[in-house]
Parts: sequence; structure tokens; C-alpha cells
Amino acid sequence: MRKHGMKYNLSERSRDRDVGIRVCDVMQVQPPPPEKYEKPKKEYQNTFKLKKEKNQFSCPFSIHKTKVENWILDIIKANLGELAEYKAEVCDKAACAISDQVKQKAKELKCERTRYVVFCVIGQNKRQAVRCAGRAIWDEETDTSFTVHYMHKNIFAYCTIYAVYLE
Repeated sequence: MRKHGMKYNLSERSRDRDVGIRVCDVMQVQPPPPEKYEKPKKEYQNTFKLKKEKNQFSCPFSIHKTKVENWILDIIKANLGELAEYKAEVCDKAACAISDQVKQKAKELKCERTRYVVFCVIGQNKRQAVRCAGRAIWDEETDTSFTVHYMHKNIFAYCTIYAVYLE
């Protein structure tokens, strides 16, 4: 074996190899802890149907225009009928309630792959001119919208529902 201060020659190296002593035995390297095996998650891809199929029944939302407009008007009248004058706090809650009720009623039609957006504006009627406008990317074959206007002596309301085909 090697003594302190002496040179390490090749014969000692070969003798150390025969005995089984290695230089790396001095520094013990721990292997990394084994990682837990996790099953890979399944990933499902979208169907990407860009158009409705020809044999697929079209949404009744687009067929019954007057029926849809009538039940939107009924919902507006039910929420605003008892208001005699405009109060911002009350009309704010009424606009949210109208939007939620119109959306729930539209979901009852069970149109597949259709999403609804409801826009409701309630304001004070002082004989002013008010116009509401909106812009969107639109496909005339699959997307539909309806707007209902309601005028009371002190309150006006616009409610628009957009039915958009989900691609």
C-alpha cells in the first residue's frame, strides 16, 4: 500500500486493483431517489366540426323567431312590470336576473354545440335617443341573434341573445 509522502507508481496501482481498492470508494455517490411512476394522462382531441351536418336537425331557436321573442318579452315584463320609476340599484339586479332567465330558457331548447350570450341594457326613459350596437365574427348559416325592445313610461330595456355554434 501507499505510504504518506511516497510516489504512487504503476506497480502499486495494479496491486491496488488486484486487492479491490478503488479511489472512488472514498467518495460515496448516492444515486438519485427513484421517482414515483405516474400514468400518463389521456388526452382527447376536439372533433373540430366546422359546420352542422346536413341530416342534423337545425336548432329550434332559429325556427321559432316569434316564439323566442315572445318569451324574452314576457321575462322582461315580469322583471320590470312592477317598477314605476328608474332606480339604478334595482335595475342593475333586474338586468342580471333577465340575462340569467333568458339564458336558462334558451338552454331548455337543447341545441347541441350551441353557446348563448345574453346582453341586457336597462335605462331611464327621458325621451332620449339610445342605440345599442355590437360587433362579432359571424357565420350566417349557423349563428343567430334576436333583439327585443321594451319601453315603459320611465324605463327602457334592450335584450339581445346570441346563439353561436361551437366549432
